[in-house]
Amino acid sequence: MPGTTKARGLTRGEHPGDFHALACSPDPEMDDDSEYQQAARRAARATRRAWSTIAWTTGALGCTLITVALLCTAAAVACLYVVVTSHY
Repeated sequence: MPGTTKARGLTRGEHPGDFHALACSPDPEMDDDSEYQQAARRAARATRRAWSTIAWTTGALGCTLITVALLCTAAAVACLYVVVTSHY
């Protein structure tokens, strides 16, 4: 065949390094990163939901802790009141 190299199947003027140019030719399917974008959006939404759940749980536990502390303080004051009034 005129103009081809038998060993590599290259036409005259092509260089074996031109494979990169052929392999990286524009292909609409290869440039489509919609699946990646969709996965990134799902991950961001899951992260926001997780942080929201963590914040809500921390807030609820904090309110519970404050309520328990106030009840313990009220019980201690009530006990002191009973002890003080029983001596008079």
